[in-house]
Amino acid sequence: MIAGLMALAGILTVAIQVWQDRIQYPRFKAMTATSERQRMYRYWAFDAFLRYGALGIVGLFLLHRQSALVTMPVDFLDAWHGGLLRIGLAPTAFEALGTGLSGGLVIGTLAMSVLPFVIRKRGGPTPTLTGDIAALIPRTPAEIRWGAVLSFNAGITEEIFFRLLMPLTWYALTGDALVALLISVVLFGLVHAYQGVIGVIATMAVGIALTLVYLATQQIWLAILVHALIDLRALVFLPLAKRN
Repeated sequence: MIAGLMALAGILTVAIQVWQDRIQYPRFKAMTATSERQRMYRYWAFDAFLRYGALGIVGLFLLHRQSALVTMPVDFLDAWHGGLLRIGLAPTAFEALGTGLSGGLVIGTLAMSVLPFVIRKRGGPTPTLTGDIAALIPRTPAEIRWGAVLSFNAGITEEIFFRLLMPLTWYALTGDALVALLISVVLFGLVHAYQGVIGVIATMAVGIALTLVYLATQQIWLAILVHALIDLRALVFLPLAKRN
């Protein structure tokens, strides 16, 4: 019963987000005053905190899965390992590969964050971003500070929602960890529909990578860290590089 309600809440949350962004994002693109843009950044941060963070934590408690905030549930881990064995992959091999991937993602994201400063110093153009997100990039120091807030906020709240609540909810309904994870990745991509088709595909790819980080290390904080670093690159490091 609770799992069904959480699944419905997840679908409605994503649907409302997509509908809301179709209205708000074009308006945001037309904004020129930094005070208006900062007001939207502030609204988005608060909205995401409630929509994904608060709902994610409340949902985990309703499912009696609040311990997932600290450790991956044993039954979910066992189901995932069973799925790996069915396709002929040893869990230990996957975890070793995933741990390497996690380290590579952290190092790679940090390197990609420093790269714009190096390119800019040498007189080259700053890198472009995937998807329709150019309007989101902060333009002033005050906006960049909000970019940092949005990055950490998204890293924490979206990982709680899409890497914990949604997989555990759909696992309770389907009994299949792989299906639950795939549904969660699709929902994660759809919630970024305002970025266009390319943005959705890119976001799903990021969602798969973050899911692998969590599954391999069994540490949600690592997925949160990688997520926050990816957003910081776009919303803080790139605009800082353009200003220097």
